[in-house]
Amino acid sequence: MNITLDYTALYDLVERSLSVIGKRATDEDGNRIFNDITLGTKEQDIVKDFLRLAVVNITTETALFVTGGNNDSVVLTIDSRWNEHLDFFLNQACQNYCIAYTLYSWFIVTSPRLSEKYEKDMNSQLTAIVRMSTEKKAPESTATSPLDITSEVN
Repeated sequence: MNITLDYTALYDLVERSLSVIGKRATDEDGNRIFNDITLGTKEQDIVKDFLRLAVVNITTETALFVTGGNNDSVVLTIDSRWNEHLDFFLNQACQNYCIAYTLYSWFIVTSPRLSEKYEKDMNSQLTAIVRMSTEKKAPESTATSPLDITSEVN
């Protein structure tokens, strides 16, 4: 099983979150924290670096193998004995972790009060990833049963 994390798609989700948060975030006096929610080139590079660090954290915590680590996407490879019924959920948890990690890293510098929520989200997603990535398939039965079953009733 492989999970592909597309950096462009993740970046778009982070940017969307930042724009919504930026419009609504205020300080203790009620003043807007962010007046301009458009990310400049250097800020975009910082966000992309945070996304890459999030993937490094996932692989460090779970021992998942990484391949195809180009600038566009990265592929996490999971053991073939993994429970494939969790594909969708593990993929979502990885994406959500990357987003939460990036927002946490962003807000720990710009607005530490806002970072607390994303730290909790990040930790719960990582816990879910670790749990799901280690869940194996149920053992397959090799026992055979007789083809004809007869019973006698006295």
